Amino acid sequence: MMKKAKIIIILFACITFVSCQLSPKTANSDWELDNWMSVLNDTIRLCKLSIPGTHDALSGCGFTDPKYIDDYTTQIATLDEQLVGGLRYFDVRLVLCGDSDNVVLQTSHRTATINLTFVEVLDKLSNYLSAHSSETVIMKIQYDGGDMDENIKEQWSKAMQSTLHDAKYKDLFADFRPDIRLKDARGKVLLISKTEYGEPVCGALTSWMDEGTEEYTHIDSIAERTLILSPNIEKSNARKVDINDLTTRLYVQDFYNTIGERINEKLHAVEAMYKSAIEVPDDANVWIINHTSGFSSPKMNAIGYAENASRTNAKLLSLLEADTTNRGIGIIPMDYACIDTLNQVIGTLGLINRSVMSKSLTRAIIEKNMK
Repeated sequence: MMKKAKIIIILFACITFVSCQLSPKTANSDWELDNWMSVLNDTIRLCKLSIPGTHDALSGCGFTDPKYIDDYTTQIATLDEQLVGGLRYFDVRLVLCGDSDNVVLQTSHRTATINLTFVEVLDKLSNYLSAHSSETVIMKIQYDGGDMDENIKEQWSKAMQSTLHDAKYKDLFADFRPDIRLKDARGKVLLISKTEYGEPVCGALTSWMDEGTEEYTHIDSIAERTLILSPNIEKSNARKVDINDLTTRLYVQDFYNTIGERINEKLHAVEAMYKSAIEVPDDANVWIINHTSGFSSPKMNAIGYAENASRTNAKLLSLLEADTTNRGIGIIPMDYACIDTLNQVIGTLGLINRSVMSKSLTRAIIEKNMK
């Protein structure tokens, strides 16, 4: 009896030791798409996560002018539906509307304005995060109204300052650091801006080359997709923190014109960036944004976005299925989120039917964090 008791005690001790080593994300598989970050360890760095997101995130909320529906619909799910559906990165484009005395930041896809103001977007995110305090949202913003002259830059900066420094958003934004951990971002928005607007609120400023510019020459060059992600220097100095400690690398794959044979280049680019992500050393705070989004044949319209998604999302799913590592793959912005099959009449294009696999891809990306 004594021998059996000793064996039981030893077994219990071993089980207890192992369970104590388990992170919450391993020990707890009770998660849903709307709260999947709740089972992740507080100490994990955001740059080491696999995060599903949306490109031109708000086009599913409808355009102020129906003539834009055909060419600019990249989503059919609303922002609320995307949040509940597990998406945690949002590409938000903004333009200036109104007159000089009453400038409004309106969401857009290019110059096609969407039925949401920037304030309404922030309110939705704030409300969601208040009800889901375990989650965090990364939001990339940019001016999408074309070239900016000095007058537009001034109006843009004033409108951004007025909105982001509103007292009701005082506790909404996370304080960026390259190694920011989930515990410091829960219930908050991490803001990334491609367009300068004066003094940022605890976010990061960055930019990446547009595929259509002369500077963007070859999709496979790491050097050409490596960018600086850093917060405002003045704000950093005010906190007496070395700016070099707040600056890091951001790898971006945003190859979006995949018409004809270019779809094969896109598939190669998606895979190359995936491999780059899992090869980042554990101690390096490198950030990854790997777009599956883009437009394929026949052209840049809702059919083209769906055709591209049917190929690129399937490609990334196959990479995830074959990957046995426990390494994060970064942020994955996609089109037509929250659905596996697009079967809908869009504008004057009629019924579009494509297997886009975005819902399955979202779950697979999230599950990558649970390995």
